[in-house]
Parts: sequence; C-alpha cells; structure tokens
Amino acid sequence: MAAPVWVAFLAVLVVWYFFWRKRKLAVFKTLGIPGPAPSFFTGNMSEILKKGSVVTFSEWIKQYGDLVGFFNGGTPVLIVKNVDLLKKIQIKDFGNFTCRGVVSAVSKNHNLSRRALTNVPGERWKEVRSLLKPAFKASNMKQVKPFQTKNKELKFTYTDQTQYADRHRAPRSFWLGCLISRVFSFITLKVVSFIFYVHQTFYS
Repeated sequence: MAAPVWVAFLAVLVVWYFFWRKRKLAVFKTLGIPGPAPSFFTGNMSEILKKGSVVTFSEWIKQYGDLVGFFNGGTPVLIVKNVDLLKKIQIKDFGNFTCRGVVSAVSKNHNLSRRALTNVPGERWKEVRSLLKPAFKASNMKQVKPFQTKNKELKFTYTDQTQYADRHRAPRSFWLGCLISRVFSFITLKVVSFIFYVHQTFYS
C-alpha cells in the first residue's frame, strides 16, 4: 500500500516541478524582455561556457538589443547596455540595487571571494562602496590621469616586446606570458595604490 502512495507522491512532485520550472524560465517572456531561449535544466549557461561570456554577450546584444534577459541555470539575469537605464540603476535608483546576486557557489562560500566588492552582500556592500566612492570623483580622477597614462604607455611597451619575443623565440612564450602577467598586475597595483595615496593624503 505504501509503494503506490510514494509513486503517486513522486509523480505529483515531478509534475509540480516541471510547471514551476517552466513558469520561472518564462519570466522574461512574460515581461516582454527579449533574449535567447533557455534550456530546461541549464538555462543559457551551455552557450556561455562554450563560447565565453564576452563573445556570447556581444552576440546577444547585436541580436536582441540593449536589454537582454538570460538564465544562469535557473537564475534570471539582465544584460543592460542602454546608457540612460544604466545611469538610473547606478545613480538615481542605486539604493534598490545593492546586491549583484550569487553567480556561483564559490563566490558565496569561499572565505576570500565572498569579501570581494563584486560579491559582498547587503549593508556591508553599501559600506564598502561608500568608502571607495570618494576616490573616483571626477576631480580626483583628473589628478591621477597623468600617472595612469604613463603606466598605460608602459603596458603597451611591454606588450610590443612580448609580441616580438613570441614571434622570434616561440619556446619561451609560456614563460614570457607568465612574466607579462606579473608585470601587468604590478602596474595595476601601482595605479590603485597611488589613487588610494592621493585620496588619503589630499582628500581625507
């Protein structure tokens, strides 16, 4: 007697999940937001994993316009390219967009990753952003522009040297790639550190 009851219960559960999932994956269609048709189980992640997010998002924007809805598994995600809408999200109605959402389990649970500005949630995210915001005012950015330009030129110099080395000393390309990655990281760190120093020294 118990077996038929369990079978019936599981059948109802499967049917309920099917319709719940279908309704969830139709949210953008219901709202009239264009986007690629999602897979029942993976959403649109298979295409992103196959081509890479940059290529995939570029293709979707060309095909569907400045506002594209897609699914990270079962999670609805919006790609926004419209400048006016971005200003509204980032400035005017910024208080309504405090969290970016959980992209992966690693970003949520890893001890370091979950503290990153792109992953930290709620009120803590607001606190971190309020601390960083003054350093990126237009007046402050003008102060560091010459320094950024200098380091940009340095990056191009290193890039040219690496491309030459890759053409003429191919067996060393792997090690040069590692070296150039470290050089770029060092230069970026210098720029960020300098911006922080300028802000702390002159604007605190």
